[in-house]
Amino acid sequence: METVDGATDISPRVGFNWSVDEARKTQVRGGAGYYVGRAPWVFWSNSYGQTGAGTYTVSTIPTGGLTGYLANSFDPSSPYGTGTQTGSSRSEIDLADDKTHMPSLWRMNLGIDHKLDFLASTISLDAIHSINDNTILSPTTISR
Repeated sequence: METVDGATDISPRVGFNWSVDEARKTQVRGGAGYYVGRAPWVFWSNSYGQTGAGTYTVSTIPTGGLTGYLANSFDPSSPYGTGTQTGSSRSEIDLADDKTHMPSLWRMNLGIDHKLDFLASTISLDAIHSINDNTILSPTTISR
């Protein structure tokens, strides 16, 4: 399977299930692992649309298209562009930071299941703890 940038992520996980008694009426289960979210494709599908920071207005298609524009006209000292998109503009491109990582987290869980005689049912109690590793926006960058 291929990814957009050819990167590969490894998501190690381990789990257990322990039967407390011979009748298997009570079981304790749990696990821990690293989970990586899939790419939010809106990052790329909306790259050619809305205005905002990181936008560029080009009134004529440069020679060589996007590659030509990036090679000859793009100003890396002003990467946020002009933000001057108008209804008569021909195109706009929103660029993603190359250091953007897919959302990922560490997650641990512990649970207990107990079979009841009442209606042949099972009661369960679960605890889950998650620790964000990579997020799209850090909580410290969000103004409140």
